[in-house]
Amino acid sequence: MQKNLVHNHQASGKPLAGKVTNEGFANVKAVEMKKFMSTMLMNVLRPLARTEEEYKTLKHLITALHLLDGHGIKTIDVEVAHQHSLTFAKEFQVHYKKQAVVPKFHFMLHLRDSIYKFGPISCFWGFNFERNNLNVKQINTNHKQGI
Repeated sequence: MQKNLVHNHQASGKPLAGKVTNEGFANVKAVEMKKFMSTMLMNVLRPLARTEEEYKTLKHLITALHLLDGHGIKTIDVEVAHQHSLTFAKEFQVHYKKQAVVPKFHFMLHLRDSIYKFGPISCFWGFNFERNNLNVKQINTNHKQGI
């Protein structure tokens, strides 16, 4: 039986394209921008890879990010993402040498433990305060009635 790691998150329901205005991305929440950027990674990173093997290595990272990005993820997603993260870290070291490996790669390999301890990444990662901004705006602090 699959264990679901679900976080109750209310999405705005408005498509990202409808939030981008002449002023740019001012109306786009950080979580929406993160989702948009993660879907664009395949296209953005392709020209940066010098060989097809390097691109395959980057695809492991992108796959792990996609699996872990949801508000409701299954334990199998966490395990598969961890395997992709391990493969990425090992292959990255082969392609770019040990000097290019940064501490964040080590942290990435501990995400599985953090997810099992705290829930989906969206529960403990930065910008989670955004989910409560609407609730904070509705608090009456000046003792006046609504509109």
